[in-house]
Amino acid sequence: MNKTTFTLKTSLGETKKTFLEVNDCNKNPTSLSEKMGDCNYYIERFKDFMERHKNCKHMPPVYYFGEMREISSWSLINDTKEWWTPSLTKEMEDISLKVEIYEKQGNKYKPIPSTSYGFKYCVRFSTVLYYNLTTEGQEWLIRAKNRLQNLMEEGVVFRRYVAKNDDTMEPDIIENKFNDNFSLSIWEKLTLSDKEKKEKIRKNIYNYYSNIELDNERFKEFAFATHPDAYNPEEMSKLSAHDLLKIISTPDAKEFLGAATWRQVFIMAQKLNYKEITKSTLRKIFNDMIKKLWIKQ
Repeated sequence: MNKTTFTLKTSLGETKKTFLEVNDCNKNPTSLSEKMGDCNYYIERFKDFMERHKNCKHMPPVYYFGEMREISSWSLINDTKEWWTPSLTKEMEDISLKVEIYEKQGNKYKPIPSTSYGFKYCVRFSTVLYYNLTTEGQEWLIRAKNRLQNLMEEGVVFRRYVAKNDDTMEPDIIENKFNDNFSLSIWEKLTLSDKEKKEKIRKNIYNYYSNIELDNERFKEFAFATHPDAYNPEEMSKLSAHDLLKIISTPDAKEFLGAATWRQVFIMAQKLNYKEITKSTLRKIFNDMIKKLWIKQ
C-alpha cells in the first residue's frame, strides 16, 4: 500500500495536506522458465510474488515456500511458535537453508518452508528419495520434477493448464473433477455454437487462473491437479516394486488427511497400467506397506 501526499489550498487560502493510499501490487506472475530444473524454482516463485506485492497486504500461496509467520517483538512468542511448528525440516537443515524476514505494512514476517508443499517435497525427493531409487526410478524422478514446474508455469503464468488425467470416476466424497471448473452451463451447451463453446471454455480457463495466487484454496486445487500429470501413471507402471514403494511412502502421513491428496491417489490408481505391474510387484508393495505400518504402531 503506497501513501501519496497531496497539498491543497482552500478557498480561504489555507494550505492543507491530504493522503491517498493506493494498492499498487502487480498481480501478473513473471515467467520463470529459465529458473526451472531445481528446487530453487519454488523459492523464486515465492520471491517473485513478494516483490510484486511488497506494497500491499497480500500473502503468497503456501504451496510455494510455506505460510508466512508474523514476527513478534516478544521472543517467547516467537520461540513458542517455532517449537510448535519448526521452520525447517531435517532435509532443509541439511542443505543449510536460510530464510529472510520480510516487512509488510509495518509488520515483519518470515516464510515457514516446512509448511510448504512444492519446495518441501522437491527437497525431500531430490536429497533423500533420489538416492534410494534405481537408475530407472531416478530418471523418472527428474522428469517428474521438471513436469511439475512446467505445469506450474502453464497455470500461474500462461493461465491455460487443463488436467489430462482428470477423467476418472472417484467417490463423491473426494471432490469434483478439476476440469469441471471450466465446464459450460447446461444453457450454454444447448445454445452456443461449437465455436462459441470453445471460446467460452477458453475464457473460463483463463478467468480461473486470474489472481489465483491470491486464493490459497484455489491455488492448492490447481497445484494438486498437476501432480498426476507430472508423475505420469504410464511411466510409473514400469517402475520396480522397490521404486514404487519408496515413492508412495515419501510424503508425510498428514498429507493423506486431505481430500486433495486422496483424489490424486484415486486418479493414479485408476490410471496405472496394471498389466505392466506384475503380481509379485504388487505383492511386495502390499507386504512392505503392512510392515511399515506395523512398525509405526
